[in-house]
Amino acid sequence: MKSELTEGAERMAPGFYDRAASATSLKRVAETAEIIGPVLYLASDLSSFVTGDDIVVAGGMSRG
Repeated sequence: MKSELTEGAERMAPGFYDRAASATSLKRVAETAEIIGPVLYLASDLSSFVTGDDIVVAGGMSRG
């Protein structure tokens, strides 16, 4: 995900985003705005039956 922290990593190690993007099925790094939906869902009453589950928001990184 692009953030202040990862922008620092990109400055220190140019190509950081490209390497991260190449590990995802979507071939790109998430924007902060793309994480908001799952976070709002988990913070809302809509997720009241979700307990102990993993919700992966990784652009298909586990699929490569």
